[in-house]
Amino acid sequence: MSSELSADDPYRSPVQPEPAYAAPSGKQKPGWLTALCVLCIVIGTLGLMNGLIGLGATLFGEQLQQVLGSMSKGQQTQPELQKLQQKLQDETRAINEQFFVPTLIAVLLKVSISAVLIFGGIRALSLKRNSRSLLMWGCIVALLFELGLSVLQSVMYMETLAVYNQLLDNFLQDLQRDRNVVPAQAMMTIMQVALYAGIVVFFILQFIKVVFYFWGANYLRRPAIAALFVK
Repeated sequence: MSSELSADDPYRSPVQPEPAYAAPSGKQKPGWLTALCVLCIVIGTLGLMNGLIGLGATLFGEQLQQVLGSMSKGQQTQPELQKLQQKLQDETRAINEQFFVPTLIAVLLKVSISAVLIFGGIRALSLKRNSRSLLMWGCIVALLFELGLSVLQSVMYMETLAVYNQLLDNFLQDLQRDRNVVPAQAMMTIMQVALYAGIVVFFILQFIKVVFYFWGANYLRRPAIAALFVK
């Protein structure tokens, strides 16, 4: 009864209705999408810098080797090592000339794809219209490019290893005839280890990039992610 009187009390302030739930305004950007965009920008920037350096090395690599060769001639090294170094430089130059056109095309593609990843990543951070498709296709093309680059580098590495191993084997036979050249054998071992280590590191990085681009392209294809870019 007291509740009925309190409800009919004219001196009591009316009870305000509870406000209805208001959905948050704007679109919530997932953290994985932000991470993907930032990584694409970072990888694209590094790829663009690496591509420009590679373009210069491809176009002016012979002149650079000549400068480095002239600088190394002033150093006091054993005649056997100088002869081996000159042979390695000549064979490297011959291999680079053999794969000049594929290497140049790969470098130009790397620069172009890196620019797309940077531009697409920046626009996708702001959920700009059509930026999802741009970044998604950038990841797909980058994935195909890295696979093709792995094949090209594999062929070049096999050519290089075959030549280097032959030269180093001949050099080792010369060392066995001249026992006074002991430090040169250690240098030969260091060169072989460095060459194989560089190959292993390259393919590890290639695998990481291929996995990243595959994940990025599939993530951007999700309907929930696509809905964020519809305005």
